[in-house]
Amino acid sequence: MSLPLTRKDLMIVNMGPQHPSMHGVLRLIVTLDGEDVIDCEPILGYLHRGMEKIAENRTMAGDRRIP
Repeated sequence: MSLPLTRKDLMIVNMGPQHPSMHGVLRLIVTLDGEDVIDCEPILGYLHRGMEKIAENRTMAGDRRIP
């Protein structure tokens, strides 16, 4: 009886960050073993940080709309 060979050469694929005009900016770091997904690390918050930077130069009494 022979044991199945396990592959040690994993591929890490960076997907994103997606375009800011899309709803819900997201980045995924996916670890693959051939066609099998071993791990997926979602990274969120790109859109929030952009809005926070725009808001730094505005007052609360001023224009509260953030594009």
